[in-house]
Amino acid sequence: WNVQEMGAIPNDSLEDSGAIQILIDAMPNGSVLLFPEGTYDVRNLRFDARQRINILCHGAILKRVGGATNTLIFDIEDSTNISVEGWSLDSNCMTKFTWNGILRSTFVTFRSNYFFDSNPQPPTTDTYGIVCRIDDIGTTTSKDIYIVDSYFDRANVECDMVERLVVRNNVFINT
Repeated sequence: WNVQEMGAIPNDSLEDSGAIQILIDAMPNGSVLLFPEGTYDVRNLRFDARQRINILCHGAILKRVGGATNTLIFDIEDSTNISVEGWSLDSNCMTKFTWNGILRSTFVTFRSNYFFDSNPQPPTTDTYGIVCRIDDIGTTTSKDIYIVDSYFDRANVECDMVERLVVRNNVFINT
């Protein structure tokens, strides 16, 4: 499943979220989502109740739409066996909250990703590359989260209520 086939056009500075979300919602469980090389302007991409999805983005940059505050680049909820590999995620002037969230999900792997801000501003609160969130009542955990071989520039990882978390071979700078 190639995001360009649904109308996401890299490097045009126009928001690609709508086209990409249509593709995410249409693809069956067990699919591979491919982002060809280029910069995609996005916000709030959601993977809800998905299984066995591999997201491959080598050479692609997902850039948060400018001017959007307190906005996730992507969110994984109620899903299992999700793999995210090769993303370069640009928070683009994020001053608070997070770039990516995980909620009530199991076996989520982030491998060889780059989290950065092309337009850094003084943060008003901590900024996070990845946040394992808890639900509104604070009782549901995510399980088996792997964050490996990734690079975090001006970003942290926060994991609340995660069972079996692996954070290995990552680089954190300017945090």
